[in-house]
Amino acid sequence: VAPLTGCARNVDQGCAPLKILESMAAGTPVVASGLPAVREIMADGAHGRLVAPDRPAELARAIRVLLEYPDAARAMGERGRRRVRDDFSWSTTRAEMTSIYRGLTEDLSIHGW
Repeated sequence: VAPLTGCARNVDQGCAPLKILESMAAGTPVVASGLPAVREIMADGAHGRLVAPDRPAELARAIRVLLEYPDAARAMGERGRRRVRDDFSWSTTRAEMTSIYRGLTEDLSIHGW
């Protein structure tokens, strides 16, 4: 459960929801506030549930639904585990960063830098 608040730090600056990634990697379905940084990591109904920030009743309801439907919760947890493995591993991140830097250096060399 990651009930992040809708404060400026989390919304405008973004947050680093490591707790969410770690939970997903462990195969645990996540219930979290649907902030932009969180929506980049997980999808509502696929990897857990996203709720409006600062809405404790919504948060409680999402948790209760996952507890009432353990098979669906397990499936969400497994999809989350696969998402982290496929999209957030060190090797994937390294390959993406290498591609970005190669593109930047190619752009610089084209322009004579």
